[in-house]
Amino acid sequence: MTYAFGHLVISWILGKFIEFKKKIRLDKWCWFFLLFGALFPDGDYIIDWIFGVHIHRSFSHSLLGLILGFIICFIFIKLINLKLKKNLNPILISGFFCLGILTHLFADMLF
Repeated sequence: MTYAFGHLVISWILGKFIEFKKKIRLDKWCWFFLLFGALFPDGDYIIDWIFGVHIHRSFSHSLLGLILGFIICFIFIKLINLKLKKNLNPILISGFFCLGILTHLFADMLF
């Protein structure tokens, strides 16, 4: 089992690999959602703690959770664009969020 720091390191390595291969610099929004996505699946620990039920590694650690995470992140970025008058690419940022989730899932499978 990888702890939060391990998940962050693995997603950071992926982000640096993307920067190196594409010869680009990821902006702060892509980095934030990549790293947040790496921690997001373990957010069900909060539900376990509050309600006393054991749901860890069920829905949040599945491909259905990944798809739902993409949709929620996409809608969230659209709302940020409307509210703060930003011009963020919701597909790109939601993709980085999902990459973070995928690094979490692979790290849990490997370790």
